[in-house]
Amino acid sequence: MNQAQLTHSPKKIVQATSGVLLWIYLVVKSLLAGLTNGETFDDLQKRLQELPPELDSLYGAILRSINPPFCREQVSGLLQIVYQSREPMSSFALSLADDPNPSLAINAEISSYTQAQIDARIDSLTRRLKSRCKGLIEVHIFKNGNSGPPTIVDIPTRPGQVRYLHLTVKEFLEKPEVWSELLSWTFATNFDSNVACLKGLILRLKSTFAYHRWGRHIISLIDSAISFARYAESSSSQSHVSLVDELDKTATALYGPTNEHWSIESMMQWEDYRYAETRIPWSRAWHSQEPSFLIHSIVRGLALYLGANIGSKLLSLDQESPIPLLDYATGASGELKYLSTITPFHMKSITDSHTLSYNDLNVRPLPSMITMLLHVGLNPNTMRSNTSPWTSFMEIVQSRIASKGTIPLNWIDTCKLFLIYSADIAAPISAEKSESCGSVLRFILPTVPTTAAVELEQLILERTATQAEAREHSLYNNSARSKSQRAGQRGSRKRRRTQYMRPTGGGKRRQN
Repeated sequence: MNQAQLTHSPKKIVQATSGVLLWIYLVVKSLLAGLTNGETFDDLQKRLQELPPELDSLYGAILRSINPPFCREQVSGLLQIVYQSREPMSSFALSLADDPNPSLAINAEISSYTQAQIDARIDSLTRRLKSRCKGLIEVHIFKNGNSGPPTIVDIPTRPGQVRYLHLTVKEFLEKPEVWSELLSWTFATNFDSNVACLKGLILRLKSTFAYHRWGRHIISLIDSAISFARYAESSSSQSHVSLVDELDKTATALYGPTNEHWSIESMMQWEDYRYAETRIPWSRAWHSQEPSFLIHSIVRGLALYLGANIGSKLLSLDQESPIPLLDYATGASGELKYLSTITPFHMKSITDSHTLSYNDLNVRPLPSMITMLLHVGLNPNTMRSNTSPWTSFMEIVQSRIASKGTIPLNWIDTCKLFLIYSADIAAPISAEKSESCGSVLRFILPTVPTTAAVELEQLILERTATQAEAREHSLYNNSARSKSQRAGQRGSRKRRRTQYMRPTGGGKRRQN
């Protein structure tokens, strides 16, 4: 055996035996639970014989052993929250997200918990996880000699973290049939893990601000909360206006008195490495609180919230805005134009300082938001400063295809939406560029997946035909109008000539 084989052998042994060791651990844990319950030796033997020989089967047996039904609802809710959180959760954070009071996030004041209240919450959660989840998830307590605490610590005095028993537990839960069964346990309760995470994040903002003050930790919690509001719109088909308004109210209070909206801080932490002028729309475009959160909501994709909260005002707000609202929705307001300047170093700095990825922060263009804005009447062809939302977006599409060589599907869907809502396919991209929007669309067709390409090409053809028909109709009307005008002019001249013909003696007329 050579040196390379010797080096890799321990790793292979560990990988091969990890499942066996975990199985042994779970079996011993089950036997200890039986002893704690006072089971006899015969009972323990039966318990041992009934345990499946494979991990997945063992996990399945653990889930099936959870009874009565209300316990299953609680276990499902806890597992869904931990899975959907997209970040390592502190035990305090899970206790807030799992709080049974549905209105606590809205009614709670901005105030820190006492240490006794914190301890009571975390201890109660720890007991509940042990009794309900059967060890599938548990609270990991950080002590001297253990691995360090999580990157983000809500409560420095209790930095416990909720973890899966093993990575294989998460992989087991991700199996479609297992996840479907878990969801069925909460179906009758209308539980939504995204809403639970949103409520938990609002409560974390209110209760941990004293430990962190305004900074990256608080901004990260706000950004995560807005993302979960968007996830909740998708999963529940509801706008959750009261929760989103409470989030904005809380963030405004934490940011303190200022002429700028708190969202400028949220965007600047991942915009700083770009051109400074791209930040101007965030801090200067609006001068009252409501429109500032309006813009941030458009950028972050809260389509149902905007539609339910101020849908009827969007048309007038768009007319008052120095930048079209559709530009904020597509990214043409400045931010997306500089995507090509992002380097791996920048991406790593964003990831290291934030619980959300860059792609989650910048979801634009989001088809659901574009659809809502177009549906309320915003016109993609409205010209402002020699450009329109449609031509501005097509300019970004052209830059993207030149730098990346591909166009994401959400961009293609946005192109299709603009065409459906009568975007001018013959419009030039800009005063400096002679290409039409239609020529750019035809250029990108070969790079688009087949199904999307067929749909896009059909819309291009339909829009081209519609506009050609409209032009012919306009030319016909103009021609008819010209003929009518010329006929009118001839009649007018004839009347004027007649007016100057006066009768003379002898029945003769003298023409002047």
